[in-house]
Amino acid sequence: MTRHAADFIRDLGLHKLHYTRGGDTLVVTFDNAGIPYKEPYDRKPWGHKFFVGEGCSVLGVIPQRGLWYRDPALFEALDSLRDEGFFRAFAKVVFTGSSMGGYAAAAFSSLAEGAVVICYNPVSTLAPDLVPWETGYDKGKQHNWDGRYRDSAAEIATARQVYVLYDPMTRSDRLHAQRYSGPNVMHLATPFFGHGIPGVLLEMDRLKQVMREGVAETLTPAGFARMIRHRRSATKYWKCLVEALIRTNRMAAGAHYCRRMLEAGDSPYFRYRLILCLAGDGQPGAALDLLENLEHERKVLRKKGVKRPAQKPKARPGPQIPAPAAPPLP
Repeated sequence: MTRHAADFIRDLGLHKLHYTRGGDTLVVTFDNAGIPYKEPYDRKPWGHKFFVGEGCSVLGVIPQRGLWYRDPALFEALDSLRDEGFFRAFAKVVFTGSSMGGYAAAAFSSLAEGAVVICYNPVSTLAPDLVPWETGYDKGKQHNWDGRYRDSAAEIATARQVYVLYDPMTRSDRLHAQRYSGPNVMHLATPFFGHGIPGVLLEMDRLKQVMREGVAETLTPAGFARMIRHRRSATKYWKCLVEALIRTNRMAAGAHYCRRMLEAGDSPYFRYRLILCLAGDGQPGAALDLLENLEHERKVLRKKGVKRPAQKPKARPGPQIPAPAAPPLP
């Protein structure tokens, strides 16, 4: 195959390869499991507009549905590109994706020796013999996890640099992240970002910066820590924090942060979590009062034919809220 082949789209049946020619850096992107259910099959690759705007060539692997890229036809197509010299035509090859796409980014990175991998919340594999502790992703486990590319943690051996972004407070994320090891691996922890780190970084206006520095291989733990210093401005951060407190039965602290967010702006999400926290903290009467008030508001709005909009809290909620003392935020 000639250097920097012309644009192409190849439909493999269950997957589509979508290539856009650009500069000497090729970015290979993979969708997460949710994208195929939200967007049509005839779509651009994940991150296409950004990477093309950065002057990169882009090869997007687009699944028809949540197939976890366990498709022999896809294996053959990517292997053929490798054998034809497609990846060798570029000065740098970067593989990136989130969750299911994070698995694929790491798994297929062995196609291009010396590649850079940027994976968010990567699921290392769903092979039951390799991750017997994994209790989620039931649909993903239904696919065949034998044969080639079954363990993405084993496929990164030839990569030059691997960035693994994960939430250490999420057990599954943490255990999968620990399976990626070696001198070429950099773990970047994002506490209370949940299993959707790109979305939180996007809300913080930091996703592009992370991508740029990852592609340039200038991303460092210290620099990344500075980037996410203002994570408290992201609503998703607070949601993950409250959920973690509830799951660890720290209801008083959970109620504290729900009140904090509700002071910044009304939100049904935090109102319901506040009710749950109060009930769990031995205040069922207060929880019932809040629940009745909430239901009364909904009845009034329904009679008026008005849908109650979910209002997004302000960016940086003020700390001066009367609530029980809570531990410092991470």
